[in-house]
Order: sequence, then C-alpha cells, then structure tokens
Amino acid sequence: VCAAPKRRFRPYEPPVAKNANATDARKARKEQLKKDETVGKALPIGIAVGIVALAALFFYLNSVY
Repeated sequence: VCAAPKRRFRPYEPPVAKNANATDARKARKEQLKKDETVGKALPIGIAVGIVALAALFFYLNSVY
C-alpha cells in the first residue's frame, strides 16, 4: 500500500558484540577513536607539507633550468 522503501534502516557497522559495554571493550573503542582522531589531525599537516615541498621543487627546478 505504501511506496516507502521496505529496508529503511541499515544494519549497524561494526556489529555490536555482547560485551560492548564491558570496560575493556570500551577502552579498546576509546583507543581506536583516539588513533583515528590523531590521524585526522595529522593528515592536513602532511598534505600542507607535501604541497609546500612540491612548490619548492617547482621553483628550484625553474631557477636551475
């Protein structure tokens, strides 16, 4: 009768374990989040350093040749 999609909700990713609220599982998730956050903070800095290095190489090669 209704034209709405039948599978409205996606399954949880990653699947929730039975011990999801255990202290060790929470600490492991927290460490993983910290690791992901560190990568997220370092990535823009790495990209900026790479762009500066490419620009320096470009200007160096233009001045030499």
